[in-house]
Parts: sequence; C-alpha cells; structure tokens
Amino acid sequence: MSLHSAASLKSAVSLKSKMSLKRKVTVAGFAAVLAFSAQALPSVAHAAPAAAPAVRFIAADPTNPASTEKAADYLVSQFVDGPFLTSSFTGDPDPSGTADAIVALAASGTHQAETLAATTWLAGQASSFATNPGRAGKLAIAAVTMGGDPTDFGGVDLVSIITTALAATPDLADTFAQSFAIIALGRAGVDVPQAAVDALIASQDASGAFGYVDAWTDPDNPVFVSSPDTTGMALMALTSLPTSDAVTGSIALAKAWAADNLTAGGYWDAWSPANSAGLLGSALLEAGVDVTDTVSWMLAQQELAGGTGLPASLDGTDPETSATAQGMLLLAGVTLNTAEFSPIVITDPVDPEDPTDPVDPGDSDTDGTDTDDTSGSGSPTTRPLPDTGDSDSAPLGALLLITAAGAAALAAGRRR
Repeated sequence: MSLHSAASLKSAVSLKSKMSLKRKVTVAGFAAVLAFSAQALPSVAHAAPAAAPAVRFIAADPTNPASTEKAADYLVSQFVDGPFLTSSFTGDPDPSGTADAIVALAASGTHQAETLAATTWLAGQASSFATNPGRAGKLAIAAVTMGGDPTDFGGVDLVSIITTALAATPDLADTFAQSFAIIALGRAGVDVPQAAVDALIASQDASGAFGYVDAWTDPDNPVFVSSPDTTGMALMALTSLPTSDAVTGSIALAKAWAADNLTAGGYWDAWSPANSAGLLGSALLEAGVDVTDTVSWMLAQQELAGGTGLPASLDGTDPETSATAQGMLLLAGVTLNTAEFSPIVITDPVDPEDPTDPVDPGDSDTDGTDTDDTSGSGSPTTRPLPDTGDSDSAPLGALLLITAAGAAALAAGRRR
C-alpha cells in the first residue's frame, strides 16, 4: 500500500460521539483543495438536490480547538513555495519540519487538503531523506498518522530501515533518534528489540532526565546535559512500550524529573520553551500527569506571538514553525503515539419531503429519494469521502473530492 494511492488512507471513518459537530468547511477551504492538489481533481457527476443540504463535516477533536486551529492556520501560511516548510537556516525545503507539521495539522483536524498535499510531497522525499533510523522513524510516524503504510512510503520501506539498523546497533547513541525509531515501530505494530529498549533506558540520567553529552564545550571534560525536549521524546517512546518493571521505573523517574524542574510559570527552561513544553507536556499528559499549568502557559505564549503560531523564545512576539508544530501536540492533546488523521466525513442531505429518507445526490431516482436505503433507521447515512480508485501516481488530495451536495454548504462560513 503506497501513500501515492488514495486507497492508502483509511477507507472508513467512524463517527466518534465525543467529536464536535460545530465546524464547517469554508469556501476558502474548498479552493485550497484545488490549489494544493498535485493535479486536477477528478470531477464528480452528482446533481445538487433542490433543497439546501444538511451536511456535517467531522474531523479530529483537539483539546483546545480554537487555539489549535489558529496555530494550524499559521503553519499552513508558511507553505510558501509549495506544500512543505523550508529550513530557517538554509531556506531549502525541509522534510523534517514538514513531517512535524503533518502530524500537527492532522491532530488539528483542519487544512486537510494542505495536509494531504504535504504528505504526498514528503513521500517523494523519503528515498533521499530517510538515510538513518531516526529519520526513517520520523517519516514513519507521519505516514502512520496519515493512515498510510510505513513499509511503502514513497516506495521506501521505512520499517526495514529501522529494524535493520537496530539489529546491527541497538544503541543509536542519540536519544532523539532512538525514541523516533521506537515510537515508529510501535505505531507500525512491530516489536521493538529488547536491546533497543535497554539502550534507551540506559541513557537516562540518575536524575530521571534524558539528554545529551556536551563534548564540544570542553572536549576533555564531556558533560551530560538534561533536556526537556529529549526527556519528552524518551517518555513518549517508553509509554509506547509493553509494561515491564524497567519501563515503569524509567517512566516514573522521568515524570519526577519533569515535576522537579517545572518552573513556576508552567514551562521548562530550554532554548525553545514552546518546543520543550509541546514534547514533554504532551508526553506527560499521555502518562497521566495533570499539565493544566503548562497548557495555560502555552496559550499565553500564543497570544504574545500574535494569537497565531508559537514563539521559539520565551515570551517571544514572533511565531516560528518548529515551535508551533511541536507545541501543537500539547494544544491538541495528542502525542506522536496517538496523533491521527481523521478524513472529513460528509453525511447525505435529508429529503425535505421525507425526513426519514436521506437523499443520495448520485441516486438515479428522479424524485430525489434514495431507494437504496434499506436500513429503516430513518437516519442520514454517513460515508467517508470517495475512494477514486486512481493509480499509485494519484495525489492524496484526490481523497478530498467534494460532492455537489456538499459544495452548497461550503459557503456557510469559516469554521468556528
């Protein structure tokens, strides 16, 4: 299953009772479907019903929907040269940052056309970018988040890259890379080698923190540096693993370190506090810790940065893409273990002359009623967006076909 195929995404999406039904897709969102697709979307030969359709658009349900959507708006605004982010250092297209953005946007439930287009672009970078298990892990997480196959992402078997590397060298000597690899295998449903788990736990400091060794400030005296970012990544990896005494003990130590080092303001001292709070805060949330103070701090940081994205510096006034993408994990209430793309689902409009019979815009019946509805439930049938059956070269954006019945509701206004 390739992410170049519309069939690579989930073919069915169940309606979750907890999901909010208040969001509507805007006319601008419909235009984005066309603007961000890799090629013209196939047409849908459906006649619009005479009555205004009752259409519901259901996607993800982030914990802080308004703030998450504003952050998502900012991220997409940075897709300037195409459906990808660029490096703030080189100005070149940035697969790593784009992978972070894809996961964040998927969690937000917004900008689905742009998210799909970015995933198509990222799949095209897999062969050149996924050159080590850490990078392969990051791309695999994005692939699985989008409902794709990490063994065939842009023609690359990301899982094989990870498992081969860990079999040869269980300790990658980079906790970030180790964590990406472990999380990716968990999301792909593949057992993590015990030696790789042992190596992750062994990298934990006695204080409970994970971090890195600073061997460049004084090469003769390398020093361990605690890192909230790295601790957050490792905690996510540990949480993804089967329970054991060693894993449980390591999680407890990391949680204790996080509590001891949380500032009075609700964040952790770091080069980019929003990044750190996004990674560690969301990991703690998944591990059952109350992170209300950190969420409140994050929301305040967003307001200081103009109410859109999140700043890289403490109390910064300019949003930044990496801080925003990683910070959105906490705003949305997800982690790299749990983020999931939920394709918009459109419910059939109800026949105004017979409210118990949903109208099928493609029905051949001339009276507009749906004689195919034999359920007797009297409820509108709910279906995922169509699988076009296109070849592997079709863009992922083809999944966002909008029927004529749904298009009439798109002018209702921007999602609130």
